[in-house]
Amino acid sequence: MQHYYGIDLLDLYRGELSSRKVHVLLSNLPPGAMLYREMDSPAAWSETAHLLAMIEHRLRVIAWQPTDYGRRGIKAPREMDRPGFKALDEEVTKHKGEAMSIEEMNEWLGWS
Repeated sequence: MQHYYGIDLLDLYRGELSSRKVHVLLSNLPPGAMLYREMDSPAAWSETAHLLAMIEHRLRVIAWQPTDYGRRGIKAPREMDRPGFKALDEEVTKHKGEAMSIEEMNEWLGWS
């Protein structure tokens, strides 16, 4: 908070700063604040940084498509890890479990 607002958090314990004021200040930290980076929040990056990462990935996909790998649909470029998003690897994107029929789903939802 000191970096953005020039306020020492110890002022809270000294009685010179209210907890409400701390809450308001923390709730309105700008993107890129260290708190967001520590929390692995998407707000650790600005919208511009997220958009640039998406553009970079799309450009790598465009460059990959005309290659032998691209024509065969293998070894596609992965998105870079971004704060607040799990890596898009096989383990995260695999679907696990079994499909159920419409009748089973209606019964499960209590619609039958």
